[in-house]
Amino acid sequence: MRKNKIAILAFICLLSTITFAQSDEFQIVDSLKNRVSNSLYDGGEIEVFPIETVNANCKKYGIVEVKDSIYEVKLQLINSLSADKIELTNKLKTFNEDVQELVNAKDFLDQFNRDPEPSLMFKWQYLKKAQESLDKTSHKIDLYRSKDDVFSKSGGKTPYSVGNYVLKQQGQINDILTDGSYLKSKIENLTKKIDTENNELAHINKTKKVNMPTGEMVRTILKVGNTNIGKEIKGRYVKEDGYAIMLKDFQHLLANELVVSDTIDNYREIKAYRMAKLCGTSNYIIKNTETGKMYYTTGDILGRWGMLSGLVDLFTKIDNLKITRQTVDDKIFVSLNGVQCVLTGDLFDPLMASDPTCIKTMNSSVSKYKEYNKLGFDLATKGLNHIKLYKSRLLKDEDLEAWKKETKECDAILSKMRNLPYASSEEYNLQLTQDDLATHIAIMDFVTYSKSKLGI
Repeated sequence: MRKNKIAILAFICLLSTITFAQSDEFQIVDSLKNRVSNSLYDGGEIEVFPIETVNANCKKYGIVEVKDSIYEVKLQLINSLSADKIELTNKLKTFNEDVQELVNAKDFLDQFNRDPEPSLMFKWQYLKKAQESLDKTSHKIDLYRSKDDVFSKSGGKTPYSVGNYVLKQQGQINDILTDGSYLKSKIENLTKKIDTENNELAHINKTKKVNMPTGEMVRTILKVGNTNIGKEIKGRYVKEDGYAIMLKDFQHLLANELVVSDTIDNYREIKAYRMAKLCGTSNYIIKNTETGKMYYTTGDILGRWGMLSGLVDLFTKIDNLKITRQTVDDKIFVSLNGVQCVLTGDLFDPLMASDPTCIKTMNSSVSKYKEYNKLGFDLATKGLNHIKLYKSRLLKDEDLEAWKKETKECDAILSKMRNLPYASSEEYNLQLTQDDLATHIAIMDFVTYSKSKLGI
C-alpha cells in the first residue's frame, strides 16, 4: 500500500510530467486518448501493435569449422611469390649461360662501329660473327642472315642506314644484359618477402569456426503485428523493458520478431544492431496485467494515455463518496461539506477504506498548525529583542528570565505542532504555503539558538 501512496504523490506533484518504473501499473484513460496536445515533449503519433505467439520456419544456424579466408589469401600470395622466384631463378640460370655469348656479340658490333673502313664490303664479317654468338643463346635475335636481310631491315643500302640498324641491335643486347644483372637482387628481395609472409602465415589458423546455416527448423516466436489498434486499446498495463524488434531477417531471427535486447548484444556485430530497433523511452512494450497479452507501442502511450492505476482507483473512490476534487496549479484539493485539504498520500488509506472523515481531520490539523505557527512566531519575535540585548551585552536579569520563558513557550508550541494529526508525515508540508513553512523554520531557528545560549 505504501508503494501506491508514493506513486500517487509523484503524480500529484508532477501532473504534467509522468515518470514511472517498470513495476508501475497504468490504466488507459479514454479522456486522455481524446486529448489533443501540441507539446514538443510528446512522442509523436501513438500506435499499438499486438504481439502474437506464432510458429515460424527459419534457417537453423550452427558453429561450423571452415577454411580461414585470411590464411587462404596469404597462402595464395606465398605460392604466387614462389612461382615468380622460380621463374626468375630460371631466367638467371639462362642468363648466366648466355651472358658470355651476348658480350661477344656486343663486342663484334662495337668493332663494326669502330672500324673506319667506309665500305660495307669489308665489315660484314663482324655482323656474321655477332650472329653466330647470338645463335648460341636462348634469345631469338636475327641480326644478320644475309646482306639482303640487313638491307631490308635497315631500310637502305647505305653505310649510314646499316650503321643505325646495328646501333639498335646493340641497344637490344644492352637491355638484355642490364635486365640480367638485376635478376639476382630481384630474387633476393623475393626471398625476403616470402620469408616474411611465411612467418606471418605461421601465426594464422588454417581454419576458423563460424556461425552459418546448417538446415531449417520451426521456432515459436513473438511476432509484432502490422495492424494499429490504438483506438481500441483499454485496460491496465505495465511497461516491459529490455526488448528489441527485428527490422529484417538476421540469421535465424525473423523480421518483426520481438527479442530481448541481450540477444542482439550477444552477436557483437554492427550488422546485428542495424537489423534491430531497440525499444526506448517513447516506443516500448506494454503488457496487460489481466490478460498477459503484450503490445508494441509508440508515442509514449503510458505517459500520454495512461494514469497510475492506484490514482484511478482513488479518484473512483473519491467520486463515489461524493467528494469534490479540483486541480489548482500543481495540487489537487478535495472537499466535502465545505471542508477541504490537499490530496496527498496521507489520505490514500482512509479514503480507499471509504472513510472521508480524514479530510476534516486534515483540515482541522492544518488550521491548528497555522494557529500555533502564528502564536509561536509572535513569541519568537519578542525573543529576538532579548537576543539583540544579549549580543550587545546589555541583557539584565529580568530580560534573561523573560527570554527563558519565551523560549520554553515556543518549544512547547513546536511540540504541540509535531503532535498534530498527520504532522509527522513527510507529505504534510504539501498542505502548507511557503510562508507557513518559512515562519515555522524561523521559530525553530529561534528555539535552537536560544536553548544553546541559555543552556536549556
